Amino acid sequence: MHGEILNSLRDRITKFKFFRELLSCALCTGFWTGLILSVGSPTLTLYSSATCYLLYLITEILINYAYPEPSDV
Repeated sequence: MHGEILNSLRDRITKFKFFRELLSCALCTGFWTGLILSVGSPTLTLYSSATCYLLYLITEILINYAYPEPSDV
């Protein structure tokens, strides 16, 4: 979702509304990636979705802890 490795590919893909919405949601990205990769195992889709979302939440917590928003007080 936020990585810089595939920026050029992401820029080309997100010209289409479907892919732009897909890559804006950690849960959606994990689900569809898992669905594509799990040709014969549907449970991998759910594991991929949950793992992607949990990693996203952990990353957001760590980023907010390392770089807190300045308080207005």
